[in-house]
Amino acid sequence: MAPRSTIGAFVEEHYVDLHALSDGALPDNMLAFLDMGEAGFAKAKALLDELGEDVAGKSHVYAADSIELDAPVPSSRQDHPHSLQFRQPSRGIDGLAAAGMAVP
Repeated sequence: MAPRSTIGAFVEEHYVDLHALSDGALPDNMLAFLDMGEAGFAKAKALLDELGEDVAGKSHVYAADSIELDAPVPSSRQDHPHSLQFRQPSRGIDGLAAAGMAVP
């Protein structure tokens, strides 16, 4: 299978494929996810809450050493208000809250 890019969240030393977990409701690229605004963040948070913290072995969950991380935002759009919030992909939704962004 050829490698593919998607968006994800880091949970308990694993990466969760948010695009696959949402059955395509969330996009597979970060710029489109950021364009969704609060609705995208709310959907991601709801999916992660439903998934829980014990994620090992669940569908669309990958061990950290089994994937290759891409740049969080592969092409810059300087006019995007949230583009700087994703410099550390392992921080996920919690990182947004720590950065002062409202997370529903």
